[in-house]
Amino acid sequence: MKHLLALAAVFCLAGSVHAAEPRAEIWDIPLGTPVGEINADFADLACGSNGGPPSRRLASFADFATCRPEKSGLHEVYFRYDDEQEYIARSLEQRRDVLRFGGTVVFGFPVVASLLIDGEGLVQGRRLVTDPRPANQTSRPRYEFWTLGNLLRNHFGSDWACTDIEPAAGENPVGTYFVKSDCALDSEAGRFSVGQHYLQKRGQSFIDPVTTRFQPDAFDSMTRFEQLAPGFEAAVSPG
Repeated sequence: MKHLLALAAVFCLAGSVHAAEPRAEIWDIPLGTPVGEINADFADLACGSNGGPPSRRLASFADFATCRPEKSGLHEVYFRYDDEQEYIARSLEQRRDVLRFGGTVVFGFPVVASLLIDGEGLVQGRRLVTDPRPANQTSRPRYEFWTLGNLLRNHFGSDWACTDIEPAAGENPVGTYFVKSDCALDSEAGRFSVGQHYLQKRGQSFIDPVTTRFQPDAFDSMTRFEQLAPGFEAAVSPG
């Protein structure tokens, strides 16, 4: 009898994973939302570091003002997506739901996600930067990270203005590829920007000049995405 009850519990749990509502994502927070009205179950809130790893931990989005404002006047608040359903799916060996609920990802790419909040406590922007930290890797290999920018540009419009940037001193192609570009788009949904890198920085080489060992990760592959609310720039004082 105990075995039957345990088996029934497993099936109930499995059914709850499939029936679960999609978890909250960065796109679910409309620009202009007051921080007090953000009810998404995001985890590990912290002050952002311009798209990098989290800094000072925060109890809620309402604590945004403790984060140092950027030049734009916006405060960056980092978060990650809730992973409770991912762990349930892993325990039940449900691969589809592991992929569905796994990590903080956009189009399958691991990202550092953050909201940009003005001094009045209104969400005025979103920021996504591909996340190279080993603990956050998905099935997307790091050399593909720059291609997330292509997917985001295709998703948000076709009238992007893009500029290819010349290599800085010491920067080199990765094989035959050299990608270093900035793109911008103005639309009714706001002002968008996408930066993409796929290159070797100064000092990076696939062969260590001292040990002659192969260094397969000696390259930079990155996408940086931002969206600012319509009209926000007019509210920012010059400088």
